[in-house]
Amino acid sequence: MLTLVDPVGDVPPPGYAWPQAAPYHQVGFADLVGFRVLNRGGRLWLGFQLDRTPNPGGAPLGFSLAVLADSIDAGPGGVARLPGAGFRVPKGKEPEILVVVSGWGAARYRLDGVKAPARLTARREGDWILVDTSLPWGRYRHYPVVGLYDPFAPFGFRETSPTGGLWQLKAPAGAPAAVDVLDPEAYARGVLRPARFSRLPGPRALAEGAFALLAGLFVAWGGVGWLRRVRENRAGR
Repeated sequence: MLTLVDPVGDVPPPGYAWPQAAPYHQVGFADLVGFRVLNRGGRLWLGFQLDRTPNPGGAPLGFSLAVLADSIDAGPGGVARLPGAGFRVPKGKEPEILVVVSGWGAARYRLDGVKAPARLTARREGDWILVDTSLPWGRYRHYPVVGLYDPFAPFGFRETSPTGGLWQLKAPAGAPAAVDVLDPEAYARGVLRPARFSRLPGPRALAEGAFALLAGLFVAWGGVGWLRRVRENRAGR
């Protein structure tokens, strides 16, 4: 399992404003605070964590105002702009697969449009919203994002408007529809970088770290003993 965290309270992005309808007066409903990838039975699972999950729509997964998505770069090809979210991606790191999760379920899209969306299994485990992508576990690039859910939009992202409105998200013209990402500079740059997971230390690195810790403790213990002897000699005088 690999997990990334995101600051609490960094939504909406600069220049954005929530729709004016009463459900959007709540706090934390589209604030991504955690994202993880898991290997379960050799398959890739994704985990999303929101600051809060109000559910005025009564969705079965316990949240109804946000839409969660991860665009996945699994190989050559792909699209230069994230569907629904609206961000461009770095050249050579284009995703081919999109996983979308709303409070009513999850689906996987192939972005070449060859196949119809595949329905996926999603569930809650504590504060986490987990989805089984049905993809084999492996090394992928991930672009996790959060938007405001719109059941009538092709990928579930509520579009932006320079003026905003009762149900419209206010944002600069041409701004992405995603309202929270793990790359804090993406809104100024206009390009979203993939999530960066640190490598887990291997056995050799763990052994070297343990040796260094023991050596440090030994030196510290020796220093304490030396100070004690100095004090005893001074006291004897």
